[in-house]
Amino acid sequence: MKVRVAFWLAVSFTLSGVALVAIDLVTLRDSEAFWPVLAAGLAMTLVGLLYFGPLPYLVVTETSVQVPMQLGSRRVTFGPRDRVDTGGRRLVVHQAGRPPRTIAYRGMARGEDWQAMATLLAGRGRDASRRRPPAG
Repeated sequence: MKVRVAFWLAVSFTLSGVALVAIDLVTLRDSEAFWPVLAAGLAMTLVGLLYFGPLPYLVVTETSVQVPMQLGSRRVTFGPRDRVDTGGRRLVVHQAGRPPRTIAYRGMARGEDWQAMATLLAGRGRDASRRRPPAG
Protein backbone atom coordinates (compact mmCIF):
# COMPACT_ATOMS: atom_id res chain seq x y z
CA MET A 1 0.00 0.00 0.00
CA LYS A 2 1.07 3.58 -0.56
CA VAL A 3 1.03 6.19 2.18
CA ARG A 4 0.64 9.62 0.62
CA VAL A 5 2.43 12.78 1.68
CA ALA A 6 0.46 15.05 4.02
CA PHE A 7 -1.57 17.69 2.22
CA TRP A 8 0.06 20.54 4.19
CA LEU A 9 3.51 19.41 3.06
CA ALA A 10 2.54 19.25 -0.61
CA VAL A 11 0.96 22.72 -0.38
CA SER A 12 4.03 24.11 1.41
CA PHE A 13 6.46 22.88 -1.23
CA THR A 14 4.28 24.01 -4.12
CA LEU A 15 3.58 27.49 -2.77
CA SER A 16 7.19 28.02 -1.68
CA GLY A 17 8.40 27.06 -5.15
CA VAL A 18 5.88 29.34 -6.87
CA ALA A 19 6.81 32.22 -4.52
CA LEU A 20 10.51 31.69 -5.22
CA VAL A 21 9.92 31.76 -8.98
CA ALA A 22 7.79 34.90 -8.68
CA ILE A 23 10.34 36.71 -6.52
CA ASP A 24 13.08 35.64 -8.92
CA LEU A 25 11.22 36.92 -11.98
CA VAL A 26 10.42 40.26 -10.33
CA THR A 27 13.65 41.10 -8.52
CA LEU A 28 16.52 39.08 -9.98
CA ARG A 29 15.99 39.36 -13.75
CA ASP A 30 19.33 41.08 -14.40
CA SER A 31 21.28 39.27 -11.69
CA GLU A 32 23.70 36.36 -11.91
CA ALA A 33 21.50 34.57 -9.36
CA PHE A 34 18.51 34.51 -11.74
CA TRP A 35 19.02 31.03 -13.24
CA PRO A 36 20.01 29.19 -10.05
CA VAL A 37 17.10 30.69 -8.09
CA LEU A 38 14.71 29.97 -10.96
CA ALA A 39 15.90 26.34 -11.08
CA ALA A 40 15.45 25.96 -7.30
CA GLY A 41 11.94 27.45 -7.44
CA LEU A 42 10.89 25.23 -10.33
CA ALA A 43 12.32 22.15 -8.59
CA MET A 44 10.40 22.93 -5.37
CA THR A 45 7.21 23.46 -7.37
CA LEU A 46 7.69 20.17 -9.21
CA VAL A 47 8.33 18.25 -5.98
CA GLY A 48 5.22 19.83 -4.41
CA LEU A 49 3.09 18.82 -7.38
CA LEU A 50 4.48 15.27 -7.28
CA TYR A 51 3.53 15.11 -3.58
CA PHE A 52 -0.09 15.76 -4.58
CA GLY A 53 -0.05 12.85 -6.99
CA PRO A 54 2.19 9.93 -7.79
CA LEU A 55 5.08 10.31 -5.30
CA PRO A 56 4.18 8.48 -2.05
CA TYR A 57 5.76 9.12 1.34
CA LEU A 58 5.95 5.38 2.09
CA VAL A 59 5.33 2.09 0.31
CA VAL A 60 4.34 -0.51 2.90
CA THR A 61 3.94 -4.28 2.68
CA GLU A 62 3.59 -6.84 5.46
CA THR A 63 7.36 -7.42 5.42
CA SER A 64 8.90 -4.08 4.43
CA VAL A 65 8.67 -0.31 4.41
CA GLN A 66 10.21 1.74 1.62
CA VAL A 67 10.74 5.52 1.67
CA PRO A 68 10.89 6.47 -2.03
CA MET A 69 11.08 10.22 -1.43
CA GLN A 70 14.43 9.82 0.33
CA LEU A 71 17.57 10.04 -1.77
CA GLY A 72 18.53 6.45 -2.47
CA SER A 73 15.01 5.13 -1.73
CA ARG A 74 15.57 3.59 1.71
CA ARG A 75 13.96 0.16 2.28
CA VAL A 76 13.67 -1.61 5.63
CA THR A 77 12.60 -5.25 5.79
CA PHE A 78 11.41 -7.02 8.91
CA GLY A 79 10.64 -10.58 9.87
CA PRO A 80 7.88 -12.20 11.91
CA ARG A 81 9.79 -11.77 15.19
CA ASP A 82 10.50 -8.09 14.63
CA ARG A 83 8.16 -5.54 16.14
CA VAL A 84 6.79 -2.62 14.14
CA ASP A 85 5.33 0.19 16.24
CA THR A 86 2.94 2.63 14.56
CA GLY A 87 1.65 4.21 17.77
CA GLY A 88 2.56 7.73 18.70
CA ARG A 89 4.06 10.06 16.15
CA ARG A 90 6.54 7.70 14.48
CA LEU A 91 6.86 4.42 12.61
CA VAL A 92 9.57 2.50 14.49
CA VAL A 93 11.03 -0.92 13.67
CA HIS A 94 12.46 -2.95 16.57
CA GLN A 95 14.76 -5.72 15.36
CA ALA A 96 16.68 -8.15 17.56
CA GLY A 97 20.22 -7.01 18.29
CA ARG A 98 19.72 -3.57 16.74
CA PRO A 99 18.67 -0.22 18.15
CA PRO A 100 15.12 0.87 17.24
CA ARG A 101 14.94 2.54 13.83
CA THR A 102 12.60 5.45 13.15
CA ILE A 103 11.43 5.10 9.56
CA ALA A 104 8.74 7.78 9.19
CA TYR A 105 6.83 10.48 11.00
CA ARG A 106 3.05 10.59 11.28
CA GLY A 107 2.85 14.34 10.64
CA MET A 108 4.31 13.93 7.16
CA ALA A 109 1.66 11.37 6.12
CA ARG A 110 -2.03 11.76 5.41
CA GLY A 111 -4.03 10.68 8.44
CA GLU A 112 -6.26 8.14 6.70
CA ASP A 113 -3.25 6.52 5.00
CA TRP A 114 -1.38 6.28 8.31
CA GLN A 115 -4.38 4.53 9.89
CA ALA A 116 -4.64 2.08 6.98
CA MET A 117 -0.92 1.34 7.29
CA ALA A 118 -1.26 0.77 11.04
CA THR A 119 -4.11 -1.66 10.38
CA LEU A 120 -2.09 -3.53 7.75
CA LEU A 121 0.92 -3.84 10.02
CA ALA A 122 -1.25 -4.84 13.00
CA GLY A 123 -2.66 -7.63 10.84
CA ARG A 124 0.82 -9.08 10.36
CA GLY A 125 1.19 -9.31 14.13
CA ARG A 126 3.06 -6.12 14.87
CA ASP A 127 3.73 -7.28 18.42
CA ALA A 128 4.65 -10.84 17.42
CA SER A 129 7.75 -10.79 19.62
CA ARG A 130 5.54 -10.36 22.71
CA ARG A 131 3.12 -13.19 21.97
CA ARG A 132 3.15 -16.38 23.92
CA PRO A 133 3.56 -19.61 21.98
CA PRO A 134 0.31 -21.56 21.55
CA ALA A 135 -0.46 -23.99 24.36
CA GLY A 136 -0.31 -27.52 23.28
